[in-house]
Amino acid sequence: MDDKFNFRAMYYEKVGVTAIEGSKQLGCLLAEEPVDKSKLQTYLAQFAIPSMYHTLTWQMLLDIAPIYGCIRVFVAKQWEMQYEDLYHAVTVLGYADGPPTEDNVTERLWRIHEIEEGLLPVGLSSNSSDRTNFIRIANYMLNIVDNQVDAFWLTNKLFKLINDNKVNLQNFVTAAGFHLYKEDEELYEHLVNVGLFDNLPFLEWFGCGFAYFIPETCIYRIWDKVIGGSTGFLVFISVCLLVNLRRRQLMKLHKEDTTGLQRILKKELISTEAELVCNKAIELCNKLRTNL
Repeated sequence: MDDKFNFRAMYYEKVGVTAIEGSKQLGCLLAEEPVDKSKLQTYLAQFAIPSMYHTLTWQMLLDIAPIYGCIRVFVAKQWEMQYEDLYHAVTVLGYADGPPTEDNVTERLWRIHEIEEGLLPVGLSSNSSDRTNFIRIANYMLNIVDNQVDAFWLTNKLFKLINDNKVNLQNFVTAAGFHLYKEDEELYEHLVNVGLFDNLPFLEWFGCGFAYFIPETCIYRIWDKVIGGSTGFLVFISVCLLVNLRRRQLMKLHKEDTTGLQRILKKELISTEAELVCNKAIELCNKLRTNL
């Protein structure tokens, strides 16, 4: 155990990251000219991002903010101008539902995304699940960052990072079944035997990065890992979420009781439960030594 810890500590120190004064260390990494994105990814693999650095770190890793600080303000202005052009297009083409309000802002952001992707106004149909996933991410992101411009581009990039590879998401479902079997064989076999495993909303969970399903106070920890390059971390969140929900009578569900399954899954996690799920997922990743 000590040897393993020492090896890990030596490795992180070698690449410029230590466990001591993590917040200060991240500040130093972000102040480098240019910023070494591989060091940021290494930091996220080991630590949580302090709240003051969330927006910039995410922007850097999602290729919104440049690695050279001297041009960051200029580039931010270009993103703002592009957003304003797209927003204007949504309004002129009649896709905006009335004046902007708190209730329709996420729908507008989705329309802006559609235009940015070339889906409007040529009449190409959008996937309804994509719309739901985008809006769920946007709802959380609007509360995390300071303005709609940053919220849109972060939502847009995170959504595409997760959803652009549909085959990868299907592989995540297979991996979730495998790891659930390894972690809780009894629960896995029960869900399969009663015909409910295939009704678990894995793609719904993965597609929105667990926004809506995990409280906003804990979503940072999941998105830190995903944005840091570990999209497979979503698999372990799903496994640990199911193991946690075992206590909500998952084991008592009868054959093809989809109504009972939905009732259990729709009950919102409290923050302490979500923290437990995140902690267990990180432990499981470390235990399996998985390269996400």
